[in-house]
Amino acid sequence: MLVQKAGDIIPQVLEVVKEERTGEEVEFNMPDKCPVCSEPTVRIEGEAAVKCINISCPAQIRRGIIHFASRDAMNIDGLGESIISLLLNENIINDISDLYKIKKEDIVSLERMGEKSATNLINAINKSKENDLWRLINGLGIKFIGTKGAKILANSYKDLDKIMNATASELVNLEEFGETMANSVVEFFKEDKNIKVVEKLKEYGLNTKAIESENDDINKVFEGMKIVLTGTLPTLKRNDAKEMIEKAEAKGVKLYLPVDFKTADRFAADAEVAITEDQNIADGYQGLDIGPKTVEKFVDVVNNSKTIVWNGPMGVFEFEAFAGGTLAIAKAMAALEDATTVIGGGDSAAAVNQLGFGDKMTHVSTGGGASLEFLEGKELPGIAALDNK
Repeated sequence: MLVQKAGDIIPQVLEVVKEERTGEEVEFNMPDKCPVCSEPTVRIEGEAAVKCINISCPAQIRRGIIHFASRDAMNIDGLGESIISLLLNENIINDISDLYKIKKEDIVSLERMGEKSATNLINAINKSKENDLWRLINGLGIKFIGTKGAKILANSYKDLDKIMNATASELVNLEEFGETMANSVVEFFKEDKNIKVVEKLKEYGLNTKAIESENDDINKVFEGMKIVLTGTLPTLKRNDAKEMIEKAEAKGVKLYLPVDFKTADRFAADAEVAITEDQNIADGYQGLDIGPKTVEKFVDVVNNSKTIVWNGPMGVFEFEAFAGGTLAIAKAMAALEDATTVIGGGDSAAAVNQLGFGDKMTHVSTGGGASLEFLEGKELPGIAALDNK
């Protein structure tokens, strides 16, 4: 068959190449028993996968420990799949809590281990005790609760005990938490086996509270805000951007991204213009302004805001064909009667002044980078000098 990558990961079957068949193909039948523990497999209603649901299945236990130690969970350096299999085969561990009772002498003589590797692994395991609460929640492997859900729980409750005692009716009120996720959390902490593991983790000294960031007081400035992002982030990796967005969402910050673009075949005032249907820009074209659907979306955000800080035009406003997005936002801000509107940055200031809306804004500053640093909580030399007076 021909397969292509759809989206970021998911394989998509394009077609079956029947002429490549040799006649020796064997018809596949979905197994009705787990190949590891021989317990019956189950296909849960609404899911495509056939699973073993025996919580004592060695394969289930192994996968659970691998997930617990993974980068997105407890991030235990050096504790990979082969080492976990070795520890299980030697009966050194039976569940995730057993990791924290391992001593150097228990593993130093194991295959591929040695003195230095054993020391490094013990240090990495001990270091993970200090992890933030969301990592522990994610590592527990609660069904339907991934990294994002774990962060929402940690930021909302701050304490594992409070999460364990939360009711489904309380959890369902969390933003982006539906009944399925809420019920899954409640059911997980009803299980005696899971409670015992958590209690053992506490005894071994794992942190069970959300760690307050040194910048939390600064971050509170942005709580409940709506932030509109345009343009590209060429120096930001995908996972870093994703983590930043998740942190923002956990604090109640809503991020709005463009959904379409006005593009050009070259950077020129008389360039050929094409409006995209979505966020994808055709080869040979570049985005020089936000599209009409994005304009409508962003103007609605402006119309429903009381304080607006605008840092950066929507597009290349110097070209008339690509000034529409910037003009629409400027018009919407100028029309607000009961709002504080702050323009920060040379290009933004030039745009509103060129379009004739400068006198309609509460404050216009040419200090774009300084404005952002000030909002970030950094001390500006000019402000510091005034305070010293």
